[in-house]
Amino acid sequence: MSLNLPGEPPFTLLRYGMPADKDIIADPAIKALYDAIVIPAHILAFFHEALPAFLYGLEKPYIVDPMTYMYQSVRSYSDEWGTRRSARKLAEAYGGEFARMVAEAAESHGTDVQGEGRSAEGSGEQRTLRLLNPENILASLGRGCVVFQDEVVADVVRRLVGRYVAVSRTLPTPAVLLAPYFYFKSVRDPWYAACVTLQGAALDEAQRRGTQILPVICTQVACLEEAFQREALLADCGRWPADVVVLWLNGFSQSGAQEPQIRALADFVGELHAQHKKQTLMLYGGYMCMLMTGNGLAGVSHGMLYGEHKEVRRLPPGGPPPDRYYFPLFHDFRKMSHAVRIMQEVDSPVDLMCECPICSEVLAGDPRNLPLMWRTAALKRHFLQARNNEKEATRGTALPEALDALRVTYERYNDTVRAIPNPDTRDLQFLPDLEYLRKWATALSAP
Repeated sequence: MSLNLPGEPPFTLLRYGMPADKDIIADPAIKALYDAIVIPAHILAFFHEALPAFLYGLEKPYIVDPMTYMYQSVRSYSDEWGTRRSARKLAEAYGGEFARMVAEAAESHGTDVQGEGRSAEGSGEQRTLRLLNPENILASLGRGCVVFQDEVVADVVRRLVGRYVAVSRTLPTPAVLLAPYFYFKSVRDPWYAACVTLQGAALDEAQRRGTQILPVICTQVACLEEAFQREALLADCGRWPADVVVLWLNGFSQSGAQEPQIRALADFVGELHAQHKKQTLMLYGGYMCMLMTGNGLAGVSHGMLYGEHKEVRRLPPGGPPPDRYYFPLFHDFRKMSHAVRIMQEVDSPVDLMCECPICSEVLAGDPRNLPLMWRTAALKRHFLQARNNEKEATRGTALPEALDALRVTYERYNDTVRAIPNPDTRDLQFLPDLEYLRKWATALSAP
């Protein structure tokens, strides 16, 4: 398989987010729970020495997310970036005509592209498209993206480590390259044509280097629901010389998805595998997607306590994720205040307790001890253990049996959970229900 990872699907890829998480990521007990790490390119460019050195010591497979969709936003061309200075750092790292174009736009304070509203010259997004669309700019970005992924970590490690000692082991290189990508709403969207051109330039450079590169589809689930668009995507993916396709569905929340949307994703994954012998890697995904492993899913990527879904229009946020407890039986996160109330209200809360080493130590067999996990690394370690358990269960459990388990959980807990008052609101509101479990089971049971 093009992912070049040991083992069998589904693979779980851990998305790097904050330097504060390094100790958890590098813990030997935690390293055994994920298959590879995904490094956002703008973070790698910003921490251009610290991160390569960390990856050298980590000795785990890694993949770099090119993050090129950021340059569809006018904010990436403005000097008023705040924490988005990394967008300029990344453009400089990609180099060439693309870097010069971004620098020129930034020097003019983004006046060539500023303004999200409509004007005689079109929306801000249309103006960014005009900046990016010249063939030399897209070709420069495609080449620069491949060179950056393929060389930057090894080059930095060689320079840093080589100052003091001989490099004693193989220099770190990515398990596979990801093609640069833009978000498109449909195959008729001009951004789709720009994306095809961009990825074609990246493919040419990767083939020149003899390096494997995977295509990335970044779109909305509606694009998979319409037969014409789905067939167009399948045909384009079929022509790409790799057996894995990376997919990001904009804002596709597993707990919020409707049955037709879930079915559309499952159909796309299945048809891609049946027609072209290619598997799908979800750039953002969780347990529901893992249930599609038998249908052709290669794996999912996510962060710690976040990142099972993401909206394109929101540039990467700063700050830590909120404290949330992952209920393995619910296959979902709940705010800690909600999780505590659930443990207080359900019959036999012990049945909801996780048996992972972290929960066994902190909870000590008593669900009333759940608040002890609040604002601690235990929440993250627990989630990664729970996700690994889901991965192992998916490998060893037939889909009908897994879907039956979802139905049982729904029937047992839904009425109780949805009747619990929300402790965070002044007016009478209730906690989110477990309706998504029923939707998953129904949608994935369909022939």
